[in-house]
Amino acid sequence: MSAENASQLPLLALPATSIEDAHAVPNVTVGGASVALDHLGPIVVQPDGTLMRISDWATKTDHEKQTISRVIAKRNKERLEALQAAQNSELD
Repeated sequence: MSAENASQLPLLALPATSIEDAHAVPNVTVGGASVALDHLGPIVVQPDGTLMRISDWATKTDHEKQTISRVIAKRNKERLEALQAAQNSELD
């Protein structure tokens, strides 16, 4: 294909986003930290800094998901602060 032919081809556009798409992933904010939820559930920060997900997230009720998300967001914030403090003390 020559450059002349390529310039005549129509440009492909990305699909339009809808308002529904923008709100498809709920967020929970606790203490300024936001946790995005999707079909896999929130990411859990372990005390050693590793990350995991809740394996049975899909089986939880909406109320359980909201409660778990709130608790995890708070715990993640505390764990991240502790890990940051430990890292800072190692540098000193």
